[in-house]
Amino acid sequence: MMRKLKLLTISLISSLLFSGCIVSPKTVRMDVDEGAVANEARKQRELAVKNYFSQYERLQNTAWPILKNNSDLCVDNTIPSAGFIAQNIYTYKDAEQQQAARDALNMDSNVRVLVVTPQSPAEQAGIRKGDIIKKVNGKIIPATKEAPKILAALNEEEPERTTWSLEVEDSSGLTKTHTINTVDICKYGVQLQEIDTVNAFADGDNIIFTQGMMRFTQSDKELSLVVGHEIAHNIMEHISAKTTNYVIGTIFDVVAAAYGIDTQNAFGKMSANAYSQDFEAEADYVGMYLIAKSGYELEGSADFWRRMAAIHPGSIATNHASSHPATPERFVAIEKSIKEIQQKIARNEPLNFELKQ
Repeated sequence: MMRKLKLLTISLISSLLFSGCIVSPKTVRMDVDEGAVANEARKQRELAVKNYFSQYERLQNTAWPILKNNSDLCVDNTIPSAGFIAQNIYTYKDAEQQQAARDALNMDSNVRVLVVTPQSPAEQAGIRKGDIIKKVNGKIIPATKEAPKILAALNEEEPERTTWSLEVEDSSGLTKTHTINTVDICKYGVQLQEIDTVNAFADGDNIIFTQGMMRFTQSDKELSLVVGHEIAHNIMEHISAKTTNYVIGTIFDVVAAAYGIDTQNAFGKMSANAYSQDFEAEADYVGMYLIAKSGYELEGSADFWRRMAAIHPGSIATNHASSHPATPERFVAIEKSIKEIQQKIARNEPLNFELKQ
């Protein structure tokens, strides 16, 4: 049936086109050289990779200090980190992406250091962007498609190892061995999605940002505000709390179903969203403490919500059905949190957020 409908649709469109009923453009279409188009497509993919990686590096460099300086709040969910990221061309699966990475980042089959977080153990040990990793803890890292798997396996095989030995080839071709004393960080992945919408979220194990959000956050101060907020969601276990609330709510859906009433999972959904605004407000509050402990400047960071309101005026007003507090409330609450933190700093008190009695 669907096949017949598709064929009928194609037939009707074809008839309209060839009958001359549909209005066509008035000017000629440029006759372009296919080779020139292919070259331009390659250049644009190169620019896209450069832009993506610039945003990715900025996100990693902003998140790492927050993950490090708040590892005490992650209890048993930490991992040793040196503060660098290394990849080779085979990190990319698609041939066009591989070529774009070659053009944009000078990547090849060698595993190269692409990100070195400022003030990280890697930077302090002398690791530099562009270094080719030859060995890690005596294990050869081959210039093959297996290298990314080998690097990932090293992290999993020796999760308790705190001292790493890296043999690298630097930009001048010299081979050097660096000893890195790792530090514990919260074990949350930091991901960047190729999506234009302005969004960031946490899933309990990761924090995920869109490229739209990276463009929207004009300064690292603003970016740290959002990163701190999302990490706070994971630290305060909001995702698991919502899941628990959902399960509790579905019990009432099951009971209703036993009496022949189809609630369409209304109780489960209602329970899952019962404290959505409160969880968001808590993430704002806790997030400010996370970034304060990481040394980020707090003054002016709440302006993020003024800019958000200017672009999305609908966020200024809210109601009880909304999942997030209104932007005016978030701005005022963050400003109040900053004053609370500044008072603690002035009194030389620990930067611990206040819990309910």
